[in-house]
Amino acid sequence: MAVAQADTGPKTGEPAPPSGLPAGLFRYVWQEGRAQQVWLCLLAGTVFPLTMVPLELQRRIIDRAIGNENLRLLALLGAVYLAVVLAQGGLKYVLRFYRGVVSERAIRRLRRKMQAAAPHADAAADDDAGRGEIVSIITAEVERVGGFIGESLSEPVLQIGVFVSILGYMLVVEPTIAIVSLGFFAPQVIFVPLLQRTVNRRAKRKVELVRELGELIVEPRDDRGRRYGERLDRVYRVRLQYYALKFLIKFLNNLLNHLAPLSVLMVGGYLVTVGATTVGTVVAFISGFQRLADPSRELLAYYRLAAESQVQYRLIRERLHA
Repeated sequence: MAVAQADTGPKTGEPAPPSGLPAGLFRYVWQEGRAQQVWLCLLAGTVFPLTMVPLELQRRIIDRAIGNENLRLLALLGAVYLAVVLAQGGLKYVLRFYRGVVSERAIRRLRRKMQAAAPHADAAADDDAGRGEIVSIITAEVERVGGFIGESLSEPVLQIGVFVSILGYMLVVEPTIAIVSLGFFAPQVIFVPLLQRTVNRRAKRKVELVRELGELIVEPRDDRGRRYGERLDRVYRVRLQYYALKFLIKFLNNLLNHLAPLSVLMVGGYLVTVGATTVGTVVAFISGFQRLADPSRELLAYYRLAAESQVQYRLIRERLHA
């Protein structure tokens, strides 16, 4: 599959951008390049099954190779572990690079759309503010939306696949520890969406205020300096509110992610003491829950980015269709 194409302008064979944008961001993602999104999802589907392999190898290295002092088995399992890590790392590299290509193509097309809209803003007699708004959209806002398009479908496929693979492995190997520790991940499903709605409102207001700053820069009115200072203060307050909520979500998420490995040590330590499980299983579970923290954190970041990108996309679409 081709993952790169020289940017030689609109005569490269790429179809001209349609005049408008569909109502929803994910509809636009599908319209922008459904074939590329399918390839990205298939590539993500080859990555996440490899995540559970190192956990089983860790367990076998400790319980069988080290426990039985079998150096030959230790070397063999170590070589397999390294091969799996290299294979997974290589596939992730290809996936991330291809995402970057898809995102950059989307950014280029969105900027062409806004460039096509710019002359209509210039035609108006008093549309200095409109030109400033177009500049803000082309330089910053389009980049954020286009950057999301590359990972819009493949990222949840990858991270949910990793989470389910690791959790499934744990439930098969030692369901008691898995079920107890999983309880620390459940609250994230409840509180994150609730807090994110408030974050989205702050994100939308932040974009609107920054656009107003762009309009004031090119506006010829005498009181421009005073109004510009007022907007700066409002942007400052909204951004502080945005950061407070954003980092509160991260704090709660990190707290729960640390409590899960602690529960493994407590429950697993008890089971090892009474002879119900092995040390290798506990070690593999600690590593497993640390790896579960990664997809949960990435899904949280994805959910936040998707929500904010949809807000940004709606604002861009409204301006393009104005």
